[in-house]
Amino acid sequence: MLIDAHNHAFAYFGGTPNRGIYDNMKTAVKHIGMGKERIFNDKFLSMMNHFIIEPVACTPASGWEKGQVERQVRTLRKQLFEPTLAFNSIDELNSFLLDQCHQIIQTATHPEDRSKVINELFCAEKTLLAPYFPYAGGQFAIVHINSLSLFCFDGHKYSVPNDLAGKKVTLKTTATEIKIIVDSECVAQHQRSFVKNQTTYNPWHYLSTLKRKPGALRNGEPFIHWD
Repeated sequence: MLIDAHNHAFAYFGGTPNRGIYDNMKTAVKHIGMGKERIFNDKFLSMMNHFIIEPVACTPASGWEKGQVERQVRTLRKQLFEPTLAFNSIDELNSFLLDQCHQIIQTATHPEDRSKVINELFCAEKTLLAPYFPYAGGQFAIVHINSLSLFCFDGHKYSVPNDLAGKKVTLKTTATEIKIIVDSECVAQHQRSFVKNQTTYNPWHYLSTLKRKPGALRNGEPFIHWD
């Protein structure tokens, strides 16, 4: 999630800064020492090294060090989510939020310079950013494929090609995707689901089963919702 958030943010900004101020979340900070002394976790540092960003951690319980961030989040949450809204998908929600943010920065004055709207200063700051190159990070794990050509990740099951049943393979996960890697090649890919106790099928993974059992096309679970 953290990597995905950075990639989306920097793509929108049109570049990367040379310094980032972070709260002491566990996804970034492994140990909090005295003052500003921190031990950042390896995955976070790998991302910082890719973007060439110097990470700076805030002092615990010192909200003023984050400038206007927390106050603006509270303000926008109240402005955008009250009354409660409903969306059909996370993509629809994100599209709505992006559109709202575009409108706000065109009209709202900057909290530290009331003579200018936010977008004026944003455009000026963009010239100082370094070029943005996406960070292709992700989490890796070894998973076992069961006899039904399925594996489970975070409470949700996903299908893989039939010939992988009973084998151990490499799983790569990001905030939005699930990939199965065999011999450095992606052999299965799904959109990541956060719904527990359900299964995501790709019917093409079961073609070899259809050759042996043609009736499965009519009653087999992987094919029930196949258009």
